[in-house]
Amino acid sequence: MKKLLNPWTALLTLFICIVIRSINPSFVESVRLRYFDTLITSKVPTPNEIYTVNIDEDSLNKYGQWPLPRSEYSYIIQELYKRNAGLVILDVLMPERDRFGEDALLAKTIAKYPVILANIPAEKTKNNPKVPGAVIIGSEFEDKIVKYPGLIANVPALEENAIGVGSVNTMPEIDGVNRRAPLVSTVEGKIYPSLAMEVLRVAAGDSTVQIKLNENGVEKMRIPSFGPNYNRLIRSCLD
Repeated sequence: MKKLLNPWTALLTLFICIVIRSINPSFVESVRLRYFDTLITSKVPTPNEIYTVNIDEDSLNKYGQWPLPRSEYSYIIQELYKRNAGLVILDVLMPERDRFGEDALLAKTIAKYPVILANIPAEKTKNNPKVPGAVIIGSEFEDKIVKYPGLIANVPALEENAIGVGSVNTMPEIDGVNRRAPLVSTVEGKIYPSLAMEVLRVAAGDSTVQIKLNENGVEKMRIPSFGPNYNRLIRSCLD
């Protein structure tokens, strides 16, 4: 016990930790990430009313090869709302015209029922991405936001009729696991929210996301209609 409390033992332990950190930082980072994974997986699940509808192998066997005709997406959306869905997020990227010529049908459905679509960062922009509103404080620090050269959007008929569009982008860790995604990013000087942030904005009925920047990047984000608890939740995601 005395040896453990000896100052030289503490100094030796500190020296060893510094050496390990300098020689193999990837190992240290992997241990840190595994610890965070343990915290998440050991957490008691939080009850919610969020449901995922998967297009699985059985669906493909029944309806045909991927991508499905867009009339099928239209049917799925209408069925979900018949079952009292509050908001539908269609996480299916549709940057080319439907080979069955059913874009107009799906666009009509999206115009009738609230649907959020997804876009994805890329090397080059395709189609015309919908730009949700954003109010920025500290715009001189916009260069600190995650930046992508381009964005792949859905065909115009779908993009224009969607109630919202959010980016599906991740930032893989050194072990290849996706644990983080930027809540906002910039493309060609315009700010785009992530799919998660866009869902919150639409659910709140707000026209904008409010962002405060500083020299380190995003300091705070706010969904105006939500109260302080939601703002603290977004802040914890940024941290």
